[in-house]
Amino acid sequence: VVDSVSDWTGKPYATIYRTDGSPRIAPQQSVNARLGNAVELIGYDIAREGSVVALTIYWQSVAETPIDYTTFVHVVGATNPATQSTVWAQDDARPGRGSYPTPRWHAGELVIDEYHLTLPTDAPPGEYPIEVGMYNLETGARAHVIDVSGAPMENDRVVFKGITLP
Repeated sequence: VVDSVSDWTGKPYATIYRTDGSPRIAPQQSVNARLGNAVELIGYDIAREGSVVALTIYWQSVAETPIDYTTFVHVVGATNPATQSTVWAQDDARPGRGSYPTPRWHAGELVIDEYHLTLPTDAPPGEYPIEVGMYNLETGARAHVIDVSGAPMENDRVVFKGITLP
C-alpha cells in the first residue's frame, strides 16, 4: 500500500497500491484506449443505486508525464432542460480526488480510480451513456484519445455503455 485516501469525514474511499509486475485485474468492461502519450484506460466497473452511479476506472501508466491531468466523467443523454446541454451528471477530479495526480504515476503502474455521479430525480427514462477522458488542468486542453487500433476517438473521449433509466 502506497497511500490510503479519506474524505473530509475521515471515511476512506481509495487505496493506492504499488506492486511488482502486472497485477491481475478484471474490470467488468474492457476498453483499451490511449490518452495522450502516458495513460491507457484499461476498463471500468459500473454500479447504480437509486440516482447514484458509481464508476471505477482502471488506468495504466505507460510512461511518466509532467502533465497534471484531471479526469472528466459525464453522464449524457437527451438535452437536460436545467443545463441546456446533454450532460445530466458529472464528476471532474484529479485521480485519487487529487491525492495521486498523474505526474506522480510511474510507467507500468495501475491506478484504480473511483467516481460518483448523482442523477437528478427528474431525469427521464432512457439510455444514458457515460463519457470519460482527461484534460490538462493548466490549459483545459483534452488529452488526445486513440482506440486500440490507433484510430482517434471523437471529441477526445471514451464513451461507455452507461445506464438505462426505466
